[in-house]
Amino acid sequence: VESHVRWGDRVGPPTAEQGTVDILVAFELLEAVRWVEWLRPGGMVVVNRQKIAPMSVTVGSAAYPPEAELLEALRRRAGRVVVVDGLALAEQAGNPRTVNSVVLGALSALLDTPPEVWEEAIVRRVPPRYAEVNRTAFRLGRKAAGAQSD
Repeated sequence: VESHVRWGDRVGPPTAEQGTVDILVAFELLEAVRWVEWLRPGGMVVVNRQKIAPMSVTVGSAAYPPEAELLEALRRRAGRVVVVDGLALAEQAGNPRTVNSVVLGALSALLDTPPEVWEEAIVRRVPPRYAEVNRTAFRLGRKAAGAQSD
């Protein structure tokens, strides 16, 4: 899944051009590397450490690259790479399906928007019975990203 978010007073066309993205957010390491050319040199990457094997790895026709190799590929392009263990933090929050909120929290740590604004949006968008676990996951992701000095 690919999404482009344009944010600001003047956002221009709905999709970014390759090499112009300020922040690349990815839910999987190999996917982040596949999209890193969209990032502007010196941009930021927020990535979930989780590995999801592509079909070529699943059927044995390829090997999943070592994490260190993938992170190095990201660091060659990015000025900052924030890696979160989204699944572990989501489980700590109380629901492994809140990885998206963990990653969103990590992203929020890089932006000037107050965390309360993000949390309000979470509460408005998720079913009420999942609001608190998603807020907790968001906060854990934000804290994890804030603890990194990369």
